[in-house]
Amino acid sequence: MALVVLATAILGAAAAQAASWRVLVGSELDTGTWAALHQQVEELTAGGYDRAISGSRVLGGRRVHWTVFGADPKVVMVVAEKTYLGETLADTIRLVLRPPVD
Repeated sequence: MALVVLATAILGAAAAQAASWRVLVGSELDTGTWAALHQQVEELTAGGYDRAISGSRVLGGRRVHWTVFGADPKVVMVVAEKTYLGETLADTIRLVLRPPVD
């Protein structure tokens, strides 16, 4: 009986460790994706209203693409894609750029 209880405890601990590993890997992917999104948003903002055009690039191993809509204000959708467990996931930030005030 003691052996069954011990085996159950060891299997439970192994399952908990595997689950925590999946959570850790997922959180690392999320952190990297948000870092890529924020870096691109900062660069679009720093570039100014007149230089905001659609584009794409790879940041931190993630494909980041952005699309600019409108003229006054410009609405920019910035999307970062990541692959997790064979599935492509995307996070999005919406940015509104207004022309400078004279």
